[in-house]
Amino acid sequence: TRGVAERIAELTGADTYRILAADPYEGDGYPDSERIQDEAYNDKRPAVSNLPKNLDDYDTIFVGTPIWWHYPAMVVCTFLDNYDFSGKTIIPFCTYGATTWMPQTIDKIKELTPESTHLQEFGSSGSTANVESWLKEIGIILNQ
Repeated sequence: TRGVAERIAELTGADTYRILAADPYEGDGYPDSERIQDEAYNDKRPAVSNLPKNLDDYDTIFVGTPIWWHYPAMVVCTFLDNYDFSGKTIIPFCTYGATTWMPQTIDKIKELTPESTHLQEFGSSGSTANVESWLKEIGIILNQ
């Protein structure tokens, strides 16, 4: 997910912000599988250690998440719960081991940002190969 975010920033000049859980996850999440499953299946909201003061300066926000146990990382949901995204454009992107749960993940992000405009999401197994073409397709960067 971080690699995709870095590629988006490289192509768009966007600022980046990494959501950090107050109780950090180990590595890629697999060592914390039971914790992550409990958070996902019980819609828990783990604390975020580094919430920004506000997001007023941003009209467009890319929201990236791994898909863990069929949902976005619940720490991302905690982040989304903490702000009013009314009138903002939300652009979700996900990384996954299988595409099966991407619609459910995107639906969760939309549920938490109902007053936002949502652009076409991006998903990959971590590859950044199609990021540029996706950004062109949704009109974030122009074809040259």
